[in-house]
Amino acid sequence: MKVESFFGCPLRFRAAPSQLVFARTELSRPLVLADPELLETLEEFVRLRLARLLDGDGWARKVRRSLGKMLPRGQKPSLAGLARQLGVSGRQLQIRLKEEDTSYQKLLDRVREELALGYLKKGG
Repeated sequence: MKVESFFGCPLRFRAAPSQLVFARTELSRPLVLADPELLETLEEFVRLRLARLLDGDGWARKVRRSLGKMLPRGQKPSLAGLARQLGVSGRQLQIRLKEEDTSYQKLLDRVREELALGYLKKGG
């Protein structure tokens, strides 16, 4: 099947911008395969994740904040060193981060990425 026949209109690739446009009336149409139970489950999941992200006292947030201050100064704390600064053992910190569905390494990688992107934006 050709892509054009699927969308029912001519398509141009590598055109600026590439986008799909829907009529407003299409957005209000009911979903034929809607699953109310799945919607409820996903909404609860999103509520919980959002609450964690907005929680100012979450361990992941504390670690990110600490890393965000240390890495630009050339400091790369170990998990144990950072845990000591936060007043817990390395193992306790690992457990707390796992409860928040993350890890020290994931947070370290993410903060590094964010800093690198910031440096690129400033330098460019």
